[in-house]
Amino acid sequence: MVESGGTIWERYGFEHGESFANMITLQTVKSRLVQMQNVLKERRYSGALFSSAMTIRYLTGFAGLSPEEREVLLVVLPNRTVLCCPMMYEELARDLTVVKNGMVEISVDTQRQGLLKCAVGILDPASTTKIGIEESNLRVSEMKKLESLLEILSPQLEFVNISGIVETIRSVKDTEELKTLKNAQELTIKTFDRFERELLGIDYTKLTELDCAEKIRHIALELGADGLAFESIVASGASASQPHYQSAHKHIEDNAVLLVDMGVKVDGYNGDYTRTILLGTVDEELHRIHRAVTETNQQCQKACVAGVTGEKLYELQRSIYTKHQLDPNMPHSLGHGLGLEVHEQPLLRPNPQQILAKNMVVTIEPGYYEPGKFGVRVEDVVVI
Repeated sequence: MVESGGTIWERYGFEHGESFANMITLQTVKSRLVQMQNVLKERRYSGALFSSAMTIRYLTGFAGLSPEEREVLLVVLPNRTVLCCPMMYEELARDLTVVKNGMVEISVDTQRQGLLKCAVGILDPASTTKIGIEESNLRVSEMKKLESLLEILSPQLEFVNISGIVETIRSVKDTEELKTLKNAQELTIKTFDRFERELLGIDYTKLTELDCAEKIRHIALELGADGLAFESIVASGASASQPHYQSAHKHIEDNAVLLVDMGVKVDGYNGDYTRTILLGTVDEELHRIHRAVTETNQQCQKACVAGVTGEKLYELQRSIYTKHQLDPNMPHSLGHGLGLEVHEQPLLRPNPQQILAKNMVVTIEPGYYEPGKFGVRVEDVVVI
């Protein structure tokens, strides 16, 4: 997704402007479930309990209203998959393609006993010895309740953390995911380009950062996005020195940087894009730094090939910064995976063991910051 309509996508045969709405197919979901069930069989797990809304969406297509809440649970057994839901989501669950085709069963908590009890009721006491759970997602209170329920079912039960397994599987995108991510990133860039054109055509000093953030939201929805991937970061002047700044009722400064970090959501998948606009007249030092960060972004994108390590990418970033006499130590990672979540695996680190694989989708976002003065960041998305 290099620049708008980037050629990196054409390597995969995707046409610019193609519509990918509602494109997840039964075959894709089946492939994901079979892959997960094979992992369970290989590791001799009795089954797995998935609590992460993003994992459940990935494996079934289910998308509720509030993914940050515990809306459903998914039980995956070696030869059976059951979605546990409250009555309020029964209609939505029954409408899933995987449910209609019998690939996934549903269990409705009609007695309002709670989803955990509903999920535990699916397990076979005689064969349940080892259950995979997403430790990074389960709350402590849920874990205690789960242990209590399962102790009655199977005293010898062992819990195994499978968060890393799920994250590894999700880090490599399938064809349908690549298409949706392409659409999301293209729409993100289109939204930014229009925002920038409109901003530069008016007296932007009359606008606040929050005005700009709201303008981005309006443009995104008008262009067909489902919503924003995250609250846009619009940071003017010295505010841009904070990488995760929260936009405020602060007027846009002239003759200063304006850092915009934004993304739109399409069919559950996210775009992510950052540009630093140099407004008015700024000194040559800022231009020099902007060129250096942009060069780093472009060179690191080119280096993103299957087999490259996080360590190699960091060595490249550091060498370019050093060449331009910039402090090579950044206050954030060089990039991260992108998909159903804005930040997912792989999180780029200077690690020789971190190896990028084909069809991973990552951001490359070098930045340079001087506290209390300014910040410059340039971010694009790359398909490995």
